[in-house]
Amino acid sequence: MTKEQFKQITKSNVLLPAAFFERTEHIYQTFGAFLDSGANFFIAPTYLYSKEAEKLEAFRQTENAAKEHAFVCSAVAPPKERTVFSGGTLSVDGFCKIIKNEAAFLYENAPGAVMFLFGFQTLAEAKYAVYAVKEVCVLPVCVLLDFQNNLHLADGFNIASSVITLQSLGISALGVMAEDCDLALDILLEMKEFASVPLFVFPGAGGFITPTEYAQYAQDFVNNKCVMFGAGKGADARFTAQIAKELWQLEPFMPDFPTVNAVCGKNQICFFDFENRTIGKNTKLIEIDLEKVSKLSEVDFIIEKLIQAGLPPVCFLSKEIDILERAVFAYPGRAAVKSDEYGEITAKEYGALILSGQEGDF
Repeated sequence: MTKEQFKQITKSNVLLPAAFFERTEHIYQTFGAFLDSGANFFIAPTYLYSKEAEKLEAFRQTENAAKEHAFVCSAVAPPKERTVFSGGTLSVDGFCKIIKNEAAFLYENAPGAVMFLFGFQTLAEAKYAVYAVKEVCVLPVCVLLDFQNNLHLADGFNIASSVITLQSLGISALGVMAEDCDLALDILLEMKEFASVPLFVFPGAGGFITPTEYAQYAQDFVNNKCVMFGAGKGADARFTAQIAKELWQLEPFMPDFPTVNAVCGKNQICFFDFENRTIGKNTKLIEIDLEKVSKLSEVDFIIEKLIQAGLPPVCFLSKEIDILERAVFAYPGRAAVKSDEYGEITAKEYGALILSGQEGDF
């Protein structure tokens, strides 16, 4: 499936995906129950297994259960170890290698219709994973974030900054895991204010909520730009069946603007008009001159200092392609860039907002 095909599907249908959050020995039977309940988008649970043979078997059982009546999608989950820019010890390059290897293996041996990045808890790692997957496959990429109850990711990024950053990378849809429907709706209400891509949700069904009560959230989700509503943790095929009864009469409400002209740090956002002038309350943008930086390790050191400073919105200045690429890549939020023509092309491919330099700057 191409990104354009995915876009057309989400314009005309509210999709009902099915996914696993724990291992099961009955993949075929469980997905079969989801199919009978109305699910039409299966996410193969390869991310729950470590051995290649187990991954391929999980994908095969998913395909067999779909019976050509549902799309089968691939999925990559983050490694357990955090990167150095998310409070861990794993290098960014090491993290990207893990994601690329997994995505390449699936793309070559178990290609799905869409590639899901499943359950990312930090914005930095979700961002690096998008870059990594795009290097090895051309499938539409959908990102599922796992927000905490305080409406922030584990690395402190808020909802708005997460949405603005990830959709600037050219993803096809952005979703949220949440412990229940109320939390999912709270997150969705803020996501849709900044969304230029379709949204989706996988709420948990903990507590005493019934399938009927759970499914009654469908209209609120769809009315707030949600094009996929899947059963999350603790929700089985009975929940999917009730969701299907609600979704068949609903039409997707898509985001109504194509781009968001903004850059962001952890919880600060700078918005710009179409002439690259800052607008709104926050007009503070810190310029980081990289002209004298010659090593990628020096760029990483600068990113570490920015993280320690609370990740303010930044604009990188450089004409050196490798240096500029690394800065835009490694910076956890969305950065702005001032460069020459070649630098701007590279930075734009990595999701940066291009700000024309003043006359004589470059």
